[in-house]
Order: sequence, then C-alpha cells, then structure tokens
Amino acid sequence: IVSLILRPKCVPLSLTVYTLAQEFTGIVLQLEAGEQALADDPAEVQEHLDRARNLAKHCLQEARRSVWNLLPQALEDTPLHEALQGEVHRFNLAGDARANFALSGDRRQITGDIQAALFRICQESLTNIRKHAAATEVSVSLAFQRDAVRLEIEDNGKGFDVSAPRSRGTGGGFGVNGMQQRARLLRGELTVTSQPGAGAKVEVTIPTV
Repeated sequence: IVSLILRPKCVPLSLTVYTLAQEFTGIVLQLEAGEQALADDPAEVQEHLDRARNLAKHCLQEARRSVWNLLPQALEDTPLHEALQGEVHRFNLAGDARANFALSGDRRQITGDIQAALFRICQESLTNIRKHAAATEVSVSLAFQRDAVRLEIEDNGKGFDVSAPRSRGTGGGFGVNGMQQRARLLRGELTVTSQPGAGAKVEVTIPTV
C-alpha cells in the first residue's frame, strides 16, 4: 500500500477537486459516446447528451456544496445505503457492466464524515471500473459490523498490477492513494487486491466507535 502524505488542512480540498474531476470524466465519456453514435445511430446521440447534461448539473451542485464543506448531495436527506444504491443505479445506466448492491448487518446511524468517505470511495471505485476494467459484473456491499462499517467493491474485469507505479486509477491524480487517505483520516484501512486477468477488489473498513 502506497502512502500519500499531505498537510492535513490541504487534504479535503484536494480530494474534493479530484472527485469533481472524476465527475467531469463521466461527462467526457458520454460526449465521446455520442460522437461515435453520430454515424451509426443518430437517435442515440440525444440520450448521451442528456446524460452528459445531468452529470454537468450534478457537478455544479457538488461544487457549490464543496465550497461550504457540506455532505455530498446524495447524503443530505438519504441514508448511506440508499445513496450507494443510487450510485450503483447510475453506474448501470452509464455502461454495459451490470452492478448489484447488497446490505448486511444492523443498520445504525454513523457520522457524516464516515458516510461521506465511504460514498466517495464507492464513487471513485466505480469510476475506475468504468474507465479501465472492461468488467461485465460488479458487486458493491455495505456491512454494518459491531464496531465498524465495511464497504467492498469487486469487479470481474481485466485486473491490474497493484504494485505498478501507475496502477489503475493512479495516473494523473489521487486514485487509490486518495481513497486510502480518506480511510486513514478516519482511523480506517483500505486495501486493493488485484492481478492482471483476475478482476479487482477494494475493501475498506472504518471504525465507528
């Protein structure tokens, strides 16, 4: 596991900017898909434009909330498990891979910073899968344990070498390092297990006491 060392006061803003960059990546992907559809299926172009427009609106709302250091919009009036289900649903709408969500354990109230960290880690993981994994199946699970909460994201994609200097999701930004930093700030631990041709699994556990 590679450590990322940043001054504590710089971490939240840096990670927020990176999260918004991932949202903009989704917009670019939709626009590129629309461009490719121009020749084969012009009717499909409008669908991609609508998705890009919705992502752009979501980015704008997230940027405004980040300025005021609020929770992600999805968590303002929604429990964490429902917000994660929403991300899985959005993932399914955006590509060919199919994702499912599972919840286990006795649900209970957890602090906003833990909810935000798990939500962002899920977002980042799904973005990495969509961009790099070529997966057909994805599973997201949230487990409430006695003294902790655990999130797992697993895919059956092409996998990658986690020891490589520019492993999946690390090029050009925080990627895996940023997710690990989110967990560490809350006394948690995040690990990534993968190898070429064998998919990938992100596991994060954060104590709640």
